[in-house]
Amino acid sequence: RGAHAPPVQELDVDGLPHMAAAPSPGSDSRYEVSGGEEGPPSSQRSPTMQAAAIQQANRDFLTACEDFVREYNHRGRIALARGDIPAAHKNLLEAQKLVEGDLAGHRALTALTYNNLGCLLRRGGDPPKG
Repeated sequence: RGAHAPPVQELDVDGLPHMAAAPSPGSDSRYEVSGGEEGPPSSQRSPTMQAAAIQQANRDFLTACEDFVREYNHRGRIALARGDIPAAHKNLLEAQKLVEGDLAGHRALTALTYNNLGCLLRRGGDPPKG
């Protein structure tokens, strides 16, 4: 009857489904480094246009950091559920670095990360710290 087997998923070093790589600069016009911007070259832009571009870049950076924190927490929870304490620890520490650095003050992601770290400590044999 022509039944097809599902595609085989590649696993990364943590044994989780491999995440698709981000497009490399030049492979997508949205990621062109130079010459692909709409309007005048950056050297001819007004200070207002330059400030707006910097603000957008900052928003994009923070959004990417938030996405990374969510992904690190997700991977940490999966590893914890599998009993893989070292992988959970590795992923949750990466999330912690971001919420203590670039995302300092982001309450929801900080709470999520520390809650997951507490679960890790409790399961890892250190309930007082958890």
